[in-house]
Amino acid sequence: MNVRLIPVLLLSVFAIAHAQDAENTLGASEIYDRFQRIVGSAVVYPEFNYLGSGSHFEEAQEAIVAAGYELREAWVADDRDFSALTYRLTSPLKSGTIFWFNDILVSNCHVLIGGALKLEISDELLEGTIGKRDFSRDICSIYLDGNVPSQAETNVQMRLHATLNVGEEVFVIGNPSGLAQSLSSGIVSAIRQQEGIKLIQFTAPISPGSSGSPVFDNAGRLVGIVTSQVTEGQNLNFAVSADHLLELDRTDADLSSFEQRIFQLRTRRLFGVVSGEESGRQWADEVARLLSDAPGSTTSPAVVQLQALSMISEGRSREALMFVDRNVDLGLLDSLTGIELSLEAAAELWLRAVMAHSIDEVPLSFEFAELVAEYGSQFRQYDRFDLDINSATALALSDLGNETQALHVMSDSLAIAPDNPQTHRTIGKVHAGAGSWAPSLRSCQRAVEIWAEDVESWLCIAIAAGNLGDKTLQAEANSRVRELSEG
Repeated sequence: MNVRLIPVLLLSVFAIAHAQDAENTLGASEIYDRFQRIVGSAVVYPEFNYLGSGSHFEEAQEAIVAAGYELREAWVADDRDFSALTYRLTSPLKSGTIFWFNDILVSNCHVLIGGALKLEISDELLEGTIGKRDFSRDICSIYLDGNVPSQAETNVQMRLHATLNVGEEVFVIGNPSGLAQSLSSGIVSAIRQQEGIKLIQFTAPISPGSSGSPVFDNAGRLVGIVTSQVTEGQNLNFAVSADHLLELDRTDADLSSFEQRIFQLRTRRLFGVVSGEESGRQWADEVARLLSDAPGSTTSPAVVQLQALSMISEGRSREALMFVDRNVDLGLLDSLTGIELSLEAAAELWLRAVMAHSIDEVPLSFEFAELVAEYGSQFRQYDRFDLDINSATALALSDLGNETQALHVMSDSLAIAPDNPQTHRTIGKVHAGAGSWAPSLRSCQRAVEIWAEDVESWLCIAIAAGNLGDKTLQAEANSRVRELSEG
């Protein structure tokens, strides 16, 4: 072949390819008309659970409704030893965008987590739950409760990440700031890869509510899913590559079962210990078996909490405290906003606070007490009846010298769980922190009336009795502490 013909042939091939791309190019209005009906919104309503004794079941329901929550489900065991209530906010926590990728309804995981899902697509109102999930790439599918609507039949072609070029035009259809099915356009400004995640940096304008939106090229092919925005920058927007949708094939059955077992074990830890029916050693062995077969990563906050609780059950409180400090990096939560930050941070701060208060040699520092009080107060704007968060918040406020506010926090716990020993023990500790020894003694005595084996409450009684000059009661309480600790 004449080598002088090679450049001509290459130019011809390029010209043909360019002509084909030009023929396949769609205008903005055509892209919108073709795909707007497969794009919808997801609204998240935070849901909370209360688990407690059934003896005050009616009072718990009344307190939840009086506080302005929507009571979703409530039941009590026949013997009234146990009750469970599920309640949610009547106003939404957050919203984002969902869309059909052929027969899969997808969005960002961070859009979907945090509560009950209400979905709207083409004027159809649906309910669903998170299905398959890839948290590292922030892509989750959604399982619908009920029939799959006709929009699922739309054929959406995908374009591979490796074929994208900087400077290409892209289009986003989403719900910026709640404005449904809005179209914006821009260009690909960079193609990146970070820790195995393929990212597209683009200039099409987005806003809160755009997360989860599909990103199309000018031929109407899906190239990415909007995932984040750098608010300090101008048009610094990112989408995770649509390639990763092909990798969303991890079955979620094992993970769902795993999460359910975590919930069950945590519940048994709370109520098994209170009733004295299950030893900490047996419970810890079961946790170890569960975690040894855990699917995927075992460093989520829920798993860290479960492992730390297991250590506490074995009497390894100091080790548990250090374990949480090693495994919980609150800096990772900086990418979250609003209640997402508060929920995750408060859960871990609760764990640290409870452990720190159960170990005399490890008091809360002033700075840490401020953090617990801050995040606990943020959490309580959404859920006033989480007994653990209330206790941690109240103890932190007590450490900061604010007895009145701490007791106000605990009044919510009393309203919903007047027979919970933790509630009365915490109130006793708050009074003790302010030097109010008589009410401290009464509260901790009430705690041991409910649960006679509560070591911390007996210790509280011993301290209060000593400060009140009741040496007989102090000796009796100290004796009980030794018996229970040795047992």
